[in-house]
Amino acid sequence: KARASIEAELEAPISELFDHFEEVPVAAASIAQVHFAVTPDGRDVAVKILRPDIEKRIARDIRTLSLGAALAERFFPASKRLEPRKFVETVSRSLTVETDLRLEAAAASELAEAAAVAEGYRIPTVDWERSSKQVLTTQWIDAIPLSDTERLANSGLDRSELATKLTRAFLATALDRGVFHADMHGGNLFADDSGDVWAVDFGIMGRIG
Repeated sequence: KARASIEAELEAPISELFDHFEEVPVAAASIAQVHFAVTPDGRDVAVKILRPDIEKRIARDIRTLSLGAALAERFFPASKRLEPRKFVETVSRSLTVETDLRLEAAAASELAEAAAVAEGYRIPTVDWERSSKQVLTTQWIDAIPLSDTERLANSGLDRSELATKLTRAFLATALDRGVFHADMHGGNLFADDSGDVWAVDFGIMGRIG
């Protein structure tokens, strides 16, 4: 299904798009999964693919949430303080953005420009020729996820220095350029051998006017 989705979206056979495409995903979540691949010119890339019919499933879930929010406000008046309907609207907008990988690609490029002001903060390059609404191809990052504390501890990298670098990177991009990665959990952050911090997954971005 992943191969078929890529070929339909990019209008070319896998054999033309990639010299190698790993069948087993290296990462998977509720909306999309990521495969390792190698381009014909020898570049290692990460290929993110939306799950089939995910937009229909999300629309169905949002309708259910909207009904739940309306019932909560009607039968439990105290819940209005938490604004459940507005909460559902926020979730809906966020998921709509996350299901259009062209927006994520644009966000990655925007953050890459902003990251120029932050020392040791890196963003993977987008492969625009192999990206579309349902497929996003980026530079492959050979690094340790910050969520893998055991590998990180055995790597010899200074974790305090990584934390400082990450904090400064966040503040630099947010305060100097008005844009920041808004989903900075350990699974979306990596440390390479040189001590640079890499961010991935740009479906949720924050902006400061």
